[in-house]
Amino acid sequence: MVHRRLLATVMFLMLVLPLFSSDAPDIRLVILGQDDPVYVWFGHSALMVDDSLNGDALVYDYGVFDFEQEQFFLNFAQGRLIYSKLASSARRQVYAAQMQQRDMRVITLNLPQEKRIKMAFFLNEEVQPGRNTYLYHHYEDNCATRIRDIIDDALGGAFYQWSSAQEGRMSYRGHFSRHAGNSYPMLWLLNFLQGPEIDKPITRWDEMFLPLELEQAVLEFPGLAGETVTVLEFPETRSLIPETYTSPWPWFLLTGILVSGLLLFSRRYLRTYGIIQAVLGLLFGLLGTGLLVMMWFTDHEVTRGNLNALMVNPLWFALIPWGIAVARGKMHPMKHIVLFWRILSLAGAAVLIIRLFMEYPQGNQLTLALLLPILFVQAQWHRLR
Repeated sequence: MVHRRLLATVMFLMLVLPLFSSDAPDIRLVILGQDDPVYVWFGHSALMVDDSLNGDALVYDYGVFDFEQEQFFLNFAQGRLIYSKLASSARRQVYAAQMQQRDMRVITLNLPQEKRIKMAFFLNEEVQPGRNTYLYHHYEDNCATRIRDIIDDALGGAFYQWSSAQEGRMSYRGHFSRHAGNSYPMLWLLNFLQGPEIDKPITRWDEMFLPLELEQAVLEFPGLAGETVTVLEFPETRSLIPETYTSPWPWFLLTGILVSGLLLFSRRYLRTYGIIQAVLGLLFGLLGTGLLVMMWFTDHEVTRGNLNALMVNPLWFALIPWGIAVARGKMHPMKHIVLFWRILSLAGAAVLIIRLFMEYPQGNQLTLALLLPILFVQAQWHRLR
């Protein structure tokens, strides 16, 4: 009986003594670099709770999703991505980053003891069933903005006051474009789909939707950053993300000129000309239909008010039967094809005028650079003489 009481007393002391200890867990910001899939081009951030009493370090992650999640692709198409909050071993995170050859840095946050204890409890509650999911938004609610808000709460709102008073270096479009610059096709597609919502002026607070911007802000906020440790670094396998964004519109303009030249040359060979027309109709018809569906029937707010829908829309599908008919040697669809291009060229001219003279805030230079040479050359306005 005495032994049982002694054992119970020892167990009780083991449970309650840490609560009265002067030590509090260290809170660290974890920054991960890019990886190859599109969804990790922008890096990643998490919070580490390092409890020296228990000898355990957990990483709290707000960027977890699963392709096998129920209705994942339907939710993605509708703009309703459900992300999970997860706690995992720090060792596991380091191992995963090493396997993926992703840079990894850890910054200790200089926070008062009571704030660190409160944050540790909060993070533990966040990963419990019933609270461990949230509706993801790429710019406004993601793995970096969630951590930004937690840090700001620990600082009593000072982080927001400090960063929101500073003008952002560039728009959302500029920031995502400099991260996507390694793939011109994907850069063009992402720019094409997103409307003026991402071109509005933003503050430094908003820029922290990117993990690297969050890291830099933590380093610069007075007294917040403690010890910074580079855990992993792969300078030879990962190119540096540029600090500024230089639009590659001249390359897309050159591509548009080359495609228009190919179309002009192929007019000598009606079969080839018709096939190219049908392929263009299919490609841009699908893009235009997808854009309109996202604008009107989904929660993808960043597609709203997209000027590109005037130039790229389901009307392109009309080129498919006309192109096939021309490829089979029939000439009567040619007048329909020319009329189609003239209508689209007028739409392209309207978009250009809106952008240049009405100051419509949408950065669609890449779309205009690629399409305008094709639209104007194919319209054959010179034949009206």
